Amino acid sequence: MTKDGQSGFTLLETLVAMAILSIALVTLFRAAAGGMQGLDRTDRSATAAAIAISRLEAAGQDGATSGKVVGGYSWRVQTEPYGEPGGLSSAAGPAAHWVTVSVGWRGSPGDQPQTLVLRSLAMDQMP
Repeated sequence: MTKDGQSGFTLLETLVAMAILSIALVTLFRAAAGGMQGLDRTDRSATAAAIAISRLEAAGQDGATSGKVVGGYSWRVQTEPYGEPGGLSSAAGPAAHWVTVSVGWRGSPGDQPQTLVLRSLAMDQMP
């Protein structure tokens, strides 16, 4: 209340309240933006995992292949014999090979490139 009996807020009180409100809103917007970036990173990682699993299932027995997928993802599949050079002998059972799948992507502009690597031991098909 002012000296002359009028009620209300002074200009200084209003300015302080606006400053506090603006600081709170900036903090809230930054937290929301950080949450959205986290969701984007998680979504990109899940997509990379799906691509890697798909490439792992389609891998052949020899060599290396690579390619690109829509969305800025690139993949590479490398296969190599398991155990001794030439793989396991047929006397020891079916031969096997290592399959390594690498999926790379870049997040938002300015982010570091990301890579997901899956490695699995696959049994060769029996003739």
